[in-house]
Amino acid sequence: MKISGRGVDGFLANPPAAVAAILLHGHDRGMMQERARLLAGKAVPDINDPFCVTRLDPDSIGKDATLLVDNAAAMPP
Repeated sequence: MKISGRGVDGFLANPPAAVAAILLHGHDRGMMQERARLLAGKAVPDINDPFCVTRLDPDSIGKDATLLVDNAAAMPP
């Protein structure tokens, strides 16, 4: 599913429970971080728990694009 700019706020306010992973991207890194914190806070009790949250930065993904697939596949159902 791809959420356009107009639909982002509604999605962030009430993300569907069936969504297992979310990829945020954009030119405004601060906005992406803010949205990521908001979504993670709705999904896990502690967003700083490395067993619940995976943080991937653009530089790491640029060096190894398989990080996206590998981390998504490692998530429990």
